Amino acid sequence: MFKQKIKRIINTTESRIKYIYYNHKQRTKLKKYHFTEDCRKLTKKEKEEISTFYATYGLKKVDTGWHRLYYCCTGHFSPKYVPENIYYLQLEPKLNKYEFAPALSDKNVLDKLFPSVKQPEVVVKNINGLFFSREGMIGRDAAMERCNQAGEMVIKPTVDTWGGNKIVVFSCQRGITSHENKTIEELLADYGQNFVVQKYVQQHPEMSRLNSASLNTFRIMSYLKDGVVTILSIVVRMGVAGSPTDNVSTGGIACGVSLEGHMNEYGFKFNGEKALKTSEGMELKGIRFSFMDKVIETVHKLHRNAPYFRIVSWDLSIDHLGEVVFVEYNIKGMGINLHQLNNGPVLAVLLDELR
Repeated sequence: MFKQKIKRIINTTESRIKYIYYNHKQRTKLKKYHFTEDCRKLTKKEKEEISTFYATYGLKKVDTGWHRLYYCCTGHFSPKYVPENIYYLQLEPKLNKYEFAPALSDKNVLDKLFPSVKQPEVVVKNINGLFFSREGMIGRDAAMERCNQAGEMVIKPTVDTWGGNKIVVFSCQRGITSHENKTIEELLADYGQNFVVQKYVQQHPEMSRLNSASLNTFRIMSYLKDGVVTILSIVVRMGVAGSPTDNVSTGGIACGVSLEGHMNEYGFKFNGEKALKTSEGMELKGIRFSFMDKVIETVHKLHRNAPYFRIVSWDLSIDHLGEVVFVEYNIKGMGINLHQLNNGPVLAVLLDELR
């Protein structure tokens, strides 16, 4: 009885600390977004609509800062937008088994978890300081030699990754890489352990037209309930000229895409600023992708094999053969603003989980 009481106190204290932390983080994050001078505050009636809507889910005193942000950026008000603190503190932890996330989000195990879906070809893996090829464990010298023969490659960390951090595209000849003229030994040493080197995906012309320098990907959020996979939101992410990554946090643009493959009239940058064109000058309005059926089919296939995580954001690209390539998935702390900015209050359906 005493132990249970102590456990309840610890859990309550932990929840309170998380609540305070995320509210502080939310206020700090909101300041980074692009609020135009004519962006008005929400009216009393709009705030009442938000309170009434969330009261049906047993939630009170909902911070309306995110509702104002989405209204200011998009011009459309809705009480159904989901603030970050509600998503990260209540929804995602309930839907996804966080205890499995550290192991199952490691990019070095994705080919084992999802073997039936095409993925970038592995040149070499480093897992806990040990090198592996597709055939098994190899030495450092063999790993460096494989990089010498692989052509254009990408190297990236495989654990605790975010926002395209430390992703480098490079080639290697006679032990010298194209990245800062480092030797392959020096480049691998920079990453220490837990990283992967893959052959660079040669993307389809429909994707490279968005930005030729980056691997542009679809970020698709899907929801698994009662054995049924539902697509909640699709955005396409594109880098800026000269950048090898498509992440909005590194200057890229995200734009909503319909199930039929039509892009929205405008996308958004990381700070919430609208973008009508790609960084290379192509208008977003009118662009259509011809392979969305295959992309959606792949997401359904993937999510049916990830039952520990009921809400997932999948990153997929299209290679030069027109085939879907699974890049990675996001199962903890996944970004939600690019979905709600581009496609509206698509997360509202998740609130039923709180009843």
